[in-house]
Amino acid sequence: FATTLQLTLTTTLDGCLVGSRDFGWIMCVGSLTAVAQVSALRSVAARAGTLPAATGLSLVFGTFVARLAFYAAISSTRVLAGGGPLGRALRRRREASSPKGG
Repeated sequence: FATTLQLTLTTTLDGCLVGSRDFGWIMCVGSLTAVAQVSALRSVAARAGTLPAATGLSLVFGTFVARLAFYAAISSTRVLAGGGPLGRALRRRREASSPKGG
């Protein structure tokens, strides 16, 4: 369930980032999270003799969910903080809808 939910949320967020043409961010964060996932899997593979054979596939899915969760968290934080094209658009929309004066 967690994998499906995370995949759905991350795909939606990624689609929004693609729509805003934030390709540099997508490539940078996607590459960094892929390297982190491969590093985690390599460290587990070094101890593969001590783990049951069925554990391997669970670890692949587990690290994939963690990768997606990190990607979604850092990208969402960036957008909500007003960074990147999507964040700037969101900030302009908030400013336009906020009451003027005081």
